[in-house]
Amino acid sequence: MLTFNHDPMDDRIYFKEALSLAKQYREISIVAPNIEDRVDPTGRVSIVGFHKPPGYSGLAVGLKNFAAAATGQKADIYHTHDFQINYVIRHLRARNPRARFINDVHEHYPDMFKDFSPSLSSAKRLWISLLDRLELSRAKRYDLIITADDAIHARFQGVVPNLSTIYNYSDFEPRTSGIETEEWRKREFDLVYCGAITRLRGAMVILRAVGLLKNRLPELRTLFVGPVADAAFEQEMRGFVRDQGLSQNVTFQGAVPHDEVYRHLERCRIGLVPLLPIPKYKKNISMKQFEYMAAGLPMVGSDLPPIAGCLRPERVGILVEAGRARPLAEAVGHLLGNPDEAVEMGNRGPAAVRERYHWRLMEEKLLVLYSNLSSSGSPTGSPIGSQ
Repeated sequence: MLTFNHDPMDDRIYFKEALSLAKQYREISIVAPNIEDRVDPTGRVSIVGFHKPPGYSGLAVGLKNFAAAATGQKADIYHTHDFQINYVIRHLRARNPRARFINDVHEHYPDMFKDFSPSLSSAKRLWISLLDRLELSRAKRYDLIITADDAIHARFQGVVPNLSTIYNYSDFEPRTSGIETEEWRKREFDLVYCGAITRLRGAMVILRAVGLLKNRLPELRTLFVGPVADAAFEQEMRGFVRDQGLSQNVTFQGAVPHDEVYRHLERCRIGLVPLLPIPKYKKNISMKQFEYMAAGLPMVGSDLPPIAGCLRPERVGILVEAGRARPLAEAVGHLLGNPDEAVEMGNRGPAAVRERYHWRLMEEKLLVLYSNLSSSGSPTGSPIGSQ
């Protein structure tokens, strides 16, 4: 596994893909930035670090160090995870001509660059267009493109012959028993948001909704689990909490290891997926909705296609207008005021995850893809070292 930006213990890279591959293959490594070489807690995955200086000025040095670390693994299959690796894919292939290369595309990058840019000058639009062409052109240098959702899949359709989608479903084992209403009532937190905490993912919408609910529900408790995007935004959020008198209503847990997230979900009643209506979130599937479902939590989510496509048919939550605090507050108030209905919604989630949205289904697909790559020209008949 090769990543230029991610932590080696990223949930998709390590907890899902690497650990799944380790069930079938003997040698698995993850090359990742600015970490010490080590072996993972299971003893099955090697972590290999390289130095990447901060900022754009460090890109060239970081790519040089990355390429050296990657080629040094002498892998049979290289499974890449970040856009910047496209800059050096030709070099990697030249240094490892018998290896197979997979590009795992997590994001629709042109949309992401547009969404996260505060302004789009003509020069920036040209730059995004060039990056778009670069990614599509370099895609042809890979033996397989894996995408995380259907929107990204559609972008590469017709560009490359070998294309597959591995959805980022939850790897949490779904509850095997239903939640009783009395148990649900006694939980420590009413609301939980789990994941990276950003403005575009609806963090301020949640805080404004809590402010609207406080007069009616003064004991309302909200838990944020995950890292805040940046120091300035964290300061803004904490300032809002202080100024609105919400200190007793909002708890920031901070980042927690992936395998501890489920324990925090069990402390809560309702899961929130309040993504804003930007192009990215109208296409990309949010993993947190499947984690909430596995834990048996009813949800309140933005009425965007990737969220509505799950919540509506599975009847596991309430959809609200994206980006607005009052509809979010009203939906939360409705569920808290109707606990039997809320518990019934939540109890539908685990079975749906078990049957349709669990990582186990994607693991089977991933192992078949690797087996096909191996049998179509792996240099040896021994287990593949996925580096």
